[in-house]
Amino acid sequence: MPKSACVPSRRILTLLTLVAGFALPFAAAAEARVSQSYGKLPLHFEANQGQTHQDVRFLARGSGYSLYLTAGE
Repeated sequence: MPKSACVPSRRILTLLTLVAGFALPFAAAAEARVSQSYGKLPLHFEANQGQTHQDVRFLARGSGYSLYLTAGE
């Protein structure tokens, strides 16, 4: 391969390496936030005993949301 063809390839490889190196800390921080949030999810599902529509088998409630599970889910 001619020397002139190697220079752009090396520059691209160097650029990609730098971009990947800078992206890793951001990915780690996002993963830490997800892990912290995961611990705040409800761990308790209630069997539907007339609290809601008859098609709902289980439900979970939290701050600002409700989750309903039917037989098909």
